[in-house]
Amino acid sequence: MGKASYHHGDLREAILDAAEEMLAESSLDAISVRELARRAGVSSGAPYHHFGDRSGLNNGLCRRGFARLGCSLSRGRKRNGLAGMVDEYLKFSRLNQSLYHLMFSAEATEGESKAKLEPYAGPVFEMLEAAIDEGIGASRRQAGDLEAVSVWCFMHGVANLSMASPLQARLGARKASEFAYESIKRLIGKS
Repeated sequence: MGKASYHHGDLREAILDAAEEMLAESSLDAISVRELARRAGVSSGAPYHHFGDRSGLNNGLCRRGFARLGCSLSRGRKRNGLAGMVDEYLKFSRLNQSLYHLMFSAEATEGESKAKLEPYAGPVFEMLEAAIDEGIGASRRQAGDLEAVSVWCFMHGVANLSMASPLQARLGARKASEFAYESIKRLIGKS
């Protein structure tokens, strides 16, 4: 799309679209603002105007990623409860590998960036807690219990191993999402 394709209200999204495309091709550090602006069809100052700096751009991408992940998990939960969420989480991580890694990177989850991202990441985690409460019964879960943290850590590990190693070869004919769901049921004491 060229510069004429966008009107003022689309600039921010156009920049994020281009940044996400470039992120999938290489690391975020390799993205030049000039190339980003060219691909988005905007002036070279537009990325700075909308995001301030690279940290602001990272945060914008992460916000977008968590919003998308939340929609995917919600769709999976409606379809098949916690099992559907597991399937959607793995699908999201597989289809959006670079964005997924950025969303959980130290740069995105520490310090000032963490506080800016919490309104987007927090509801995703709360959705997981609610699904676990439904699965094991909210009355069984004690305040401060770490079931959701354990599940999140486990899912993050499965997602990363699915991307970076031959996990599927070790699982044989079993799908990673089936393995993950069965493991999670044992982890939360539902089996």
